[in-house]
Amino acid sequence: MSERDYARFAISNPIHKLAPWKLVSGAEQCVTRFLYDSFHPARPDSGMLGYGKVESDGEVHRVTVEPTRYSDGAEITVKAWFHTFKRALAVHYPSVRISLNGDCLLISGTDRQTLDDFLRSSAAIAFRECKYSVNGFDSHNHTNGRFKIDNALDGGITLSANRNHPCRPRLARLDLVHMTRPEDLHAGFARNELDVICIAGDETDILSGRDKRLQDGRIIRSQSNSISTLFARPRGVLADEGLRYAVAAAIPREEFGASHLKDSGRAACGFTEPTRSRDSVILRGQGKARTGTEITFIVPPSERTVGRGRWIADWIAKRTGLNMRVVVPSWQNYWRAVHNPAGGDLLWGGISVEEDQARYWVRYNLFGSWLPIPEYYESLRRLVWAAQATDADLVAAERDLVEEGWVMPLYHHYQTYLVRRGLRGLHVDPADWPIPGIHYADQLTWD
Repeated sequence: MSERDYARFAISNPIHKLAPWKLVSGAEQCVTRFLYDSFHPARPDSGMLGYGKVESDGEVHRVTVEPTRYSDGAEITVKAWFHTFKRALAVHYPSVRISLNGDCLLISGTDRQTLDDFLRSSAAIAFRECKYSVNGFDSHNHTNGRFKIDNALDGGITLSANRNHPCRPRLARLDLVHMTRPEDLHAGFARNELDVICIAGDETDILSGRDKRLQDGRIIRSQSNSISTLFARPRGVLADEGLRYAVAAAIPREEFGASHLKDSGRAACGFTEPTRSRDSVILRGQGKARTGTEITFIVPPSERTVGRGRWIADWIAKRTGLNMRVVVPSWQNYWRAVHNPAGGDLLWGGISVEEDQARYWVRYNLFGSWLPIPEYYESLRRLVWAAQATDADLVAAERDLVEEGWVMPLYHHYQTYLVRRGLRGLHVDPADWPIPGIHYADQLTWD
């Protein structure tokens, strides 16, 4: 029986602060899942408990909160739920209204299904703000989830178990280490400094077992609800229809899959189940590239993604004659560009969803508040968010964005991890990206 009471995970995105009501980064959402229980459990079979009930009358919903406590024993008041809900709804669901009514919350302006999705999300938490926070993490030292933050340094985080939680973790500590260079990941695993690392599809020596340094690891694979995507920016040069169609038509999906993905993903031509496995994207217009036109292509600062971004840029340049200028900003400036409709001309990003259902892909993401789209889609956005919108409506709206070249899906991730052999209980959920095991982290243990 191992005496180790901790595990170390490598994470691809640095985390310098957590504002749970406006999460965009997948890594931030994963860490929030470790720290906080949502109002309703994200996974019914995870053993997590709910914190109240909802009674609905049309689009008016009464949310009653049950008494419970933070990890230090302090009571979680209805005001804590109210203030975080209010912040999150203002960011993600601006038309929804919320008020405090005694010991319950009144929420109106949305349908029950959308509300239930929100209450299961990583934003529907009881956040307790520290008035004297100096590092962006002080407010998360006492939470209502399975873990709390002990330390944060260089984009990584140390989590310690909340021993008062009903689903008490078996491990005392989780270290989330920010590391992206493949060579560093492999060396860290070989030196027993990392226990879980992400493996790319073209790292064949590891996948085949030929890398003898990593014999203490086993491969775990799972489907994911994550698709890497290129976004044309509404106020960049790709607002020109001819240029946008030229770039969209030049995306080398199949070649990219053969070169980089192998068995860890496949080309995607859409997001929802009816569209992503299509053989190709049929664009609604003809490309008209002007040779030498410069396209600013913003790529997140992760070594694997930067290399892949340059590879894609070279292919597009060869096929179109465009001058593809790859820009690799800091993480902070990258996230600013994501929200900025004038942030470059083309941006590498991704969409990850809690459930592989049309409303998660289309309503909450493609037409969500975080993604800038041209103003002439506002009427379509209202249709997508209408309570009576059907899956067929959502798929049709998705096809508008894809076939008009504003959103260019690239590939559908498969999650592939190298996990130390003695670590047990790592259940990889399709929504666990980029950190595995978040929904069942209390079950992690060593042989």
